[in-house]
Amino acid sequence: RVTAFIVDAHAPGITLGKIEAKMGIKASDTRSVSFANVRVPVEDRLGEVGDGFRIALEILNSGRLGLAAGSSRGARRILDFALAYAKERKQFGRPIGSFEMIQRKFALAAADCYAADAGWMTCASMVDRGGIDFSLETAACKVFASELAFRASGDAQQIAGGIGYSQEYPYEQALRDCRIMLIFEGTNEVLRALVALSGLQQPGEQLKALGKAFRDPLRSLGAIGSYLGGRVKRQLAKPVFTRVHAALKDEAEMVAAAVNDLVQAVEKLLVEHGKGMIERQFHQERLANAAIDIYLSTATLSRATWAIERAGGADKAAADLDNARIFVSMAMRRTRRALRALDRNQDARLKVLAERALESGSLTVDTPTDL
Repeated sequence: RVTAFIVDAHAPGITLGKIEAKMGIKASDTRSVSFANVRVPVEDRLGEVGDGFRIALEILNSGRLGLAAGSSRGARRILDFALAYAKERKQFGRPIGSFEMIQRKFALAAADCYAADAGWMTCASMVDRGGIDFSLETAACKVFASELAFRASGDAQQIAGGIGYSQEYPYEQALRDCRIMLIFEGTNEVLRALVALSGLQQPGEQLKALGKAFRDPLRSLGAIGSYLGGRVKRQLAKPVFTRVHAALKDEAEMVAAAVNDLVQAVEKLLVEHGKGMIERQFHQERLANAAIDIYLSTATLSRATWAIERAGGADKAAADLDNARIFVSMAMRRTRRALRALDRNQDARLKVLAERALESGSLTVDTPTDL
């Protein structure tokens, strides 16, 4: 049974390998640790025998939450450098920050950082309250914020232009250091599978129970009727956000519609594929992306509502309102696109291309100049 221990790094039998030369985070000591007949006193056990796996998962959950907060803050930090540069650097007689292509990068990053902060703050409040399983929320926060940090670092380097490629400035280090965030605490691909498969579990169990009920319908009319009634209700009634500020009514309705669409999409996939959904990672990725955007949008609505009420009106919280409206609009557009792709996609062709490359060892067909 998996059990957790604290092990003294200087105990007999422990050998530390050579420090690894890494792409980034070079101040972090990364090396292999070998154990040969190492004795660990019983008092150095963490928790009870058999608790190791649970402890490991809790550590990963905490790490994902901290990583999300750090990634969001890191994104803001490197873009602050880019903001200062964009005000100073001139082209065609004016600061490059006055050009809309540059402004777009800052604006979208601002809205994404606002949402990322809303996501991890909401999740942190769940941790503080206790007794809540927050594993999916930390996964969602980590995926979104880590990809935001990597994207923001690339944008900041692009805004800096030639100097962004030089080690004399912070941009290239930021790009190297934040790359690990997409890998740490579970890769983003694994976490997307976690979000999707966890979300499929409960409706999958309900449909499995329904299948049993239909095999003996006379004894199971209550279960069948309850399911069918709930299905009609789900199709006709969207969830309602009762505490969102009126200024964000349209955005709240977009999120509510997305929740309803996701529920129906999950049910349809389970009816169509059943256990086969475990292998359909194209669909899992789409479901996870939709769920992540819905969670971040919900957290954003909550944060903006709090800010508006605290300021004493929407006109006094213009920045919060603008960030929320931009982010929710973008996120719901991505969600609609992801859910549409569950029905209309080129998954079969993608699979053929990938498997052909794996089998041949060559990515694609030769160019005419290679013949």
